[in-house]
Amino acid sequence: MNFRRLLCIPVTCLVLVTGCEVPQPQLSIGELVARGQEGDAAAVVELVERVDSNTPLAQRAEAYKFLLTTRLGEEAIRKNFEDPDPVRREQALTVGAARKVPGIFDAAVKAIADANFSRSNAAAWTLGELGDVRAVPILFSALVRGAPDLTAREAARSLGRLGDNSAHILSTRMGELKGASLGYGLRVLGELRVEGTKQTLVTALEDPATRLDAVWALGTMGKVGVPVDLTQYLDDPDWLVRVEACRAVGLLSDKSAEPLLDRLRREDPDLSVREWAARGMALVTGEQESYLDENGEWKTPKGLYH
Repeated sequence: MNFRRLLCIPVTCLVLVTGCEVPQPQLSIGELVARGQEGDAAAVVELVERVDSNTPLAQRAEAYKFLLTTRLGEEAIRKNFEDPDPVRREQALTVGAARKVPGIFDAAVKAIADANFSRSNAAAWTLGELGDVRAVPILFSALVRGAPDLTAREAARSLGRLGDNSAHILSTRMGELKGASLGYGLRVLGELRVEGTKQTLVTALEDPATRLDAVWALGTMGKVGVPVDLTQYLDDPDWLVRVEACRAVGLLSDKSAEPLLDRLRREDPDLSVREWAARGMALVTGEQESYLDENGEWKTPKGLYH
């Protein structure tokens, strides 16, 4: 027998024997979604397992759009509540919240307290989305301990979404908050518009460190409770406070502020203040108002922000 043919026989046999063991190509995210839509539970489980930080954003969006509409993947989603991959954990929490998957509240509570979870803002959002009043002290604790800024902001927003249930803890324990968390708390209190909490904001006006947020909050609170004179802050040394004061007196339709706003739109050394003075004045007068720009020309504000 030809020696070359002898050499070829084992190779040929090997291919024949192992052909059935050649790994199949991995299904794409789109293919898994299609199979899941046909009721393939295994495809849904694989889909959840595949959606991690290595998956392109557009494909992750496609996957989670589908997962929001199916019950097949609930168990797989639940398994990812504590996934070491922060992206997969974040998306499991948000999908779990939208679907009200059993165990989601406890998973979010654990996640917001996890110092190693880099996307704990998702847990804060989840607690607000669930609307469970048990989340109020948990979210407030995140503010007190100085959670990462994005998480603190989301915790404050979620407190706002929980409505009057948050007003009491914010007004009675505001002194426990520091730095940015304090500002977020004050602003949420203004958004809640609860009359009994107004004095907390008035007190915050006295401290230059919290005055900016307090003026914003009182303007947002509007004509709730006893009126507060904010016109004095139109001449505050801090130009940002002056901006917020212009906005606030406008929202309050404070007629006594009109001559002060008129002066500011003409003379304030900061262009932003002049522009916001025109906006505030327009709210007071009900007419279109202008301000002097850097070239000494009258301009009408074109949008809400410059």
